[in-house]
Amino acid sequence: MSAKSLVLSPVDMDRENMSRLETMGLIRRIAPGKDVAGPVDGDNLGRSIYESDARFGGHKLIAATIGATYLRYFGFHEDDEDVWLLGLDSWRPLYFVIGTCSAGNFTAKVRGGSLSESDFVCLRARYNDPEASFFVMKKFIPHGEFVVPTNAPPPTFYVTESANLEIVPVSFGSVAVKVRDGNMERGVSCC
Repeated sequence: MSAKSLVLSPVDMDRENMSRLETMGLIRRIAPGKDVAGPVDGDNLGRSIYESDARFGGHKLIAATIGATYLRYFGFHEDDEDVWLLGLDSWRPLYFVIGTCSAGNFTAKVRGGSLSESDFVCLRARYNDPEASFFVMKKFIPHGEFVVPTNAPPPTFYVTESANLEIVPVSFGSVAVKVRDGNMERGVSCC
């Protein structure tokens, strides 16, 4: 029996696509003018956008350098994490693959043989764009990153998350996942 194969077509990481992911409840955009603490009349206010679960420890800042050419760490976290794509366009092309449903539903689709291209969004990473490059990856949403192998340096971006937050792997089962972007096509399934 041959494995099922899915081919993902990346989309630009721009305001429109990131807003769509936000509407789907997968991420929370961090963008200019999007959040206001409340009306202020000669005072300063602050409000939490979200608060980490104390059981995962204090917050930490990570520099994530991506060199894997497939989805080596596709999975989810049990708490939110912040992604800050401050970078250089001269780095290797970076792609984010995000599941369009919770990890539980994703795993059920894998087990039931119904996983399809619509269960993924593949984004071409965009750096330094205040409308698209900074977001909260919501808890329990499967996601991962990979790069295209070139002679350019591997990309690095920032992540803030709870100190003890682990990634919980999510399997594609026997489904082979490929990404096709122009002339580039590569298998990105893990294990």
